[in-house]
Amino acid sequence: ECTENTYGVNCEKYCSHFCGGVNKTCSPVSGECLSGCVTGYQGLLCDQAIVTGGDTSGEPDGDTECANNKYGVNCSKSCSPNCAGADKQCYHTNGSCVLGCESGYSGPKCDIGVKDAVSEYPVITVLATSMLVLISLLLVLTV
Repeated sequence: ECTENTYGVNCEKYCSHFCGGVNKTCSPVSGECLSGCVTGYQGLLCDQAIVTGGDTSGEPDGDTECANNKYGVNCSKSCSPNCAGADKQCYHTNGSCVLGCESGYSGPKCDIGVKDAVSEYPVITVLATSMLVLISLLLVLTV
């Protein structure tokens, strides 16, 4: 059985982030949003923006949900490959990762590499301190 935010074979697809309700849940089989859609979206999967303001071009304009792994005006930018989850989904408006980041990355777009737990700076500090102690010891012994 899928978690509340996934659906499909092997639960590899994510419910639309435009599903309504507190948990934004969808059918584990079809992906249909169980509590309707947030304002501005329609369709069983809440994947159709409601066009307002006379724009009938049908082209994405920044307010329309993009296909997977795309965001921005005209869906011209790609989501980060460091977004968590099999689909690497990001929000269509700003590119921030829907499910957070893969291990080792941070930031809204998961574009900041996290350094290893042991940074190079403490090692340098320990080496410098050890050298000072050694030099001090040598000075004491030579006097």
